[in-house]
Amino acid sequence: MKVKEGSFFSIIKSRKFLINLGLTFVVFFLLIFMVNWWLDFYTDHGEAQTVPDFTGMTIEEAMEEADDKDLEVLVVDSIYTDKVEKGTIFDQRPKPDFHVKTGRTVYLIMNSVYPERVKMPDLVGLPLKEAIAMLETYGLKAGKKKYIPHPAKDNVRKQYFEKKTIRKGTLINKGSYIDLDVGRGESFEKTAIPRLVGLTYEEAETIVSKKSLNLIVIESDDKIKSQKDTLRAFIWKQIPEYSSEGEMNLGDYIDVYISLDKNKSESDTAKITNHR
Repeated sequence: MKVKEGSFFSIIKSRKFLINLGLTFVVFFLLIFMVNWWLDFYTDHGEAQTVPDFTGMTIEEAMEEADDKDLEVLVVDSIYTDKVEKGTIFDQRPKPDFHVKTGRTVYLIMNSVYPERVKMPDLVGLPLKEAIAMLETYGLKAGKKKYIPHPAKDNVRKQYFEKKTIRKGTLINKGSYIDLDVGRGESFEKTAIPRLVGLTYEEAETIVSKKSLNLIVIESDDKIKSQKDTLRAFIWKQIPEYSSEGEMNLGDYIDVYISLDKNKSESDTAKITNHR
C-alpha cells in the first residue's frame, strides 16, 4: 500500500490531531499535579517535625516534650546501664534531629531503676581468657585478678564478689565485678618490673595481669568512691619503683597510690609533708 506524499504532514496539521495532542498534554500535566498533591497530603508536607533528643529525660519529661512537637512516645524496652541516670531514657527510634510527620510515634528504650539479675557462672578451672569472655556473656565484668601459686598457670582457681567467695548459680546484679584467683604456676620465674606511674589503674591492671603480677592499692584520695572511680584513677606512686633492670617473682605484689588528679606526683606529697 502506498502512502500519498505529504499525507503525514497533512495529518499533523489536521484539527483532530491537534486537539488530541492538546488533550494528551492536559492529561499528562493533570496527572503530575495529582501525584504531587497526593504526596503532599500523604507525607503531611510542610508540617514535618524534627525529633527531639529524649536521652536522659524521664518518661514524663519526654511526653511533655513530644506533646509540644505534636509527636507521640512509646516505651518498647528497658535495659540497665550506667551511661544515663536510672529511670531515664537510654535510646530512641527515630534518632534525634530526624524529620518526621506530625503525629509520628517515637519508640523509647528506658534505663531500668533496678538492675537485671543474672546467675553467677562457674569459672573455676577455666583459662583466664575464657573466664573473662564468659563473664561478658553474662553481663558481668572481670574485677581484680590475684595470682597465686598453683600448677595450673593462667587458670581460675576461685571467684569472689565483694571479697566473698561466690558460688555458681548465685543471683547477682548485671554489671557486677567478679574478682578472680588465678594460678601462676609453680616455677620461680621472674618478670621485669613494669612502669605504672601515670597510667590509670585499669591500664596498669592489664599490664600486671599479662606479667602474672598483682596490684594492691595502698592509698587513694577522698574523691574515689567506687570501683568505677578506682579503675579510672591515675597511679602517682608505685612500690617497688620501676627499674630497667629490676625484676619480681611471678605472683608478687606492686603497691600503688592512686588519685583522680592526673597531675598529682610524689613531689606534691613531699611538699605537703614538709609544710606540716
